Amino acid sequence: MFEIHPHEGPAPALENTDRYRPGAGGGLIALAFSGGAVFVTDWIKPFGTIFMNLLKLMAMPLIITSIIRGVGDLKSMSSLAMIGGRTFLWYVLTTFIAIAVGLAVVNIIRPGNFVKPETRQQLMQQFADEAEEEVALADASASGDGPWRSWCGSYRRTFSGRLIPTPICYR
Repeated sequence: MFEIHPHEGPAPALENTDRYRPGAGGGLIALAFSGGAVFVTDWIKPFGTIFMNLLKLMAMPLIITSIIRGVGDLKSMSSLAMIGGRTFLWYVLTTFIAIAVGLAVVNIIRPGNFVKPETRQQLMQQFADEAEEEVALADASASGDGPWRSWCGSYRRTFSGRLIPTPICYR
């Protein structure tokens, strides 16, 4: 039925990766020099950031349209309920597995134990001011004087009568 033909020379996939090796090697060499890190950060990294943001920009519409198309192609609503139930079950199951694996790995490795006490003390002193600022911001937010109030200066009442910050200032 299918015939296998021997391929002469290197596989085509390997030929395509050869083009990227000089660029990756040049980037690593540039990072080794003092001005190279600044060059990579200021001139090369923005292109990678733009590329990743474009990929994210394309992913969401593709996912949403495929979901809409899949729901539209269903013949009956009972199959939609069955697929929705299975999807929710898989979501809960994979979330549980991810949490269990994460907790197991953290409890086995114990990443904080590898930091020397002197280094830990130095880091605590170094970032103490930033931590105090974050705590003050959290306290202000909890007391109702948080960033929404300073940004907008107004509150609105919910149906239960509770005051919440208004993200959009209505004038």
